[in-house]
Amino acid sequence: MTDGRANSRADAAATRDSVVNESSLTRVRAAATRGSVVPASARAVLSGDGPLASIGDAIRSLAVAWACTGGPSAGSGGEGGAGAGDGSGAGSDSGAGSDSGASPGSDAIPGSDSDARHVAAEALDDDRLVAVLKALSQVERAVEVLKLQCSSVVARRSAGDSRHDGLAGRHGFSTPERFIAATTGSTTSEAAKLVAVASATTAPATFGDRVRAPRYAHVASAIADGRITVEAANRIIGFLDSVRIGADPDALADAELTLLDRVAAAGIDQLGRYTKLLRARFDPHGVQAREEAQWRGRSLRIWQDRHGFTNLHARFDAATGSPIRTAIDALVSADLHAARDAKSRLAARETAARSAARIAGAGTVAASVAVGAPASDELPDAADRAMIDDRTVEQMAADALADLVRLAGSAVDAPPALVNASIVARIDLEFLESEIGYATIDGIDQPISPATVRGWAASAGIIPMVLGGASEVLDLGRSRRLFTKAQRIALAERDAGCAHPDCSRPPAHTQAHHLAWWDADDGPTDLANGVLLCAFHHWCVHHDGWRVFVDGDGLVWFTPPPHLDPGQRPRPGRRAARLELDQAA
Repeated sequence: MTDGRANSRADAAATRDSVVNESSLTRVRAAATRGSVVPASARAVLSGDGPLASIGDAIRSLAVAWACTGGPSAGSGGEGGAGAGDGSGAGSDSGAGSDSGASPGSDAIPGSDSDARHVAAEALDDDRLVAVLKALSQVERAVEVLKLQCSSVVARRSAGDSRHDGLAGRHGFSTPERFIAATTGSTTSEAAKLVAVASATTAPATFGDRVRAPRYAHVASAIADGRITVEAANRIIGFLDSVRIGADPDALADAELTLLDRVAAAGIDQLGRYTKLLRARFDPHGVQAREEAQWRGRSLRIWQDRHGFTNLHARFDAATGSPIRTAIDALVSADLHAARDAKSRLAARETAARSAARIAGAGTVAASVAVGAPASDELPDAADRAMIDDRTVEQMAADALADLVRLAGSAVDAPPALVNASIVARIDLEFLESEIGYATIDGIDQPISPATVRGWAASAGIIPMVLGGASEVLDLGRSRRLFTKAQRIALAERDAGCAHPDCSRPPAHTQAHHLAWWDADDGPTDLANGVLLCAFHHWCVHHDGWRVFVDGDGLVWFTPPPHLDPGQRPRPGRRAARLELDQAA
């Protein structure tokens, strides 16, 4: 019974404390609404030259940016809304400063009103939003400076002969990093960065009259001024520590200044470019050893995930990776330039069409722009919406890698093992004829469509195996479906590479496509039934509804699918420049 009464009294006390705390919180919120929550003594801490001064300045800048970005509001009473004035009301304990003349020590927001306190970020215009983001970064960096100072003190007070000694140990933590992480709600790695940067940028304890500078004074100054973040400082310090032993002090200081300059100009993500070069300068004799270590660490892993994707994870040393990177970048760059040029031409045509519509007052021209074609009955050129390449850079890079592999397999001097390698695609005759169903690839778990098998039909190194009932092999053809080398040369003479109107891939990067499929449609393997296409546009023909035909004059035409051009007007394909000149003559 006694224990029950004691528990009841404890619960009642806890309830009273909760009510008191909630009541206090309510009063604080009400005071904040009235603009008088910060007493003069607390405001003084946020002003002047104290540790919190930079945070106070940053918060006031944030408040100004949120409430009145774009210059002083009416009655702001000071330059830039700073509220210079006579500073009346700044020293009162009530903190009831005027909205029009708040001093730096006041908690009032210059040029603001009560509505500004309820503005959501979505309601900010572009200029105010940018100003708020900049002000927020100032607040974050000011807070980081103080957090570094506190982390330095925590680390120093946590030192001891036993893990139980010191500040962190008394709170039950084995290291100051774990204590800081638990206290701030951050990760241990983030806390470790704080401790490492604090150690390198805080002046060590002095003995007598001797004043000792921080290990990296320039980094310390940049942090104090808010010019760099803790993350940037940690990367710079980590590099400098790695080359510090045996380095000339002046050269080390120069490198410190160089990296601070580079992080300000190029950003933290580009620091690695400069640290690699600086490491070679500090340790030129170690370049070869590091190169050999990278070469031994090269790897390539290929696997299929549960979604059916084939994944690649690769690591290459500089010498091995550079030709791969160069080749892929070259192909992607060419595709990006072609896409940009097509979009520029389309924009110019749309502008001209709108101008013509305004002048003529006719709706036909404007309607033609919607489908990317001119209003006249003439065939449109390649620069319309159906020609726009909408692939992402990552998709272009994936296609480029696949093109390079296909090109390597068909090269004259390809390794024998690569020449003899074949991909076997198995498909039932029923699926092949109806184009509904699936096929399988030896060694790959993910099924593919009959359209993809059709697209592979004329590709060297790929064998489509057509199966009947009970998996009976009906056809395992190879030679009769492939265009000969002479036929490919003749196709290149006509098409000059990929024949798609808006593609510039050379003949070496193309596949010979049967217009009428060699098996299901009894299409012959001859020039009238062939066209050169790059891998991407070959995919478009088989999967995106494009149709290709050759007219009586030997000209290749491309008809886009309805979702790209409801009128499905044919576009003339690419031709060799010599043939175009001969035709013009």
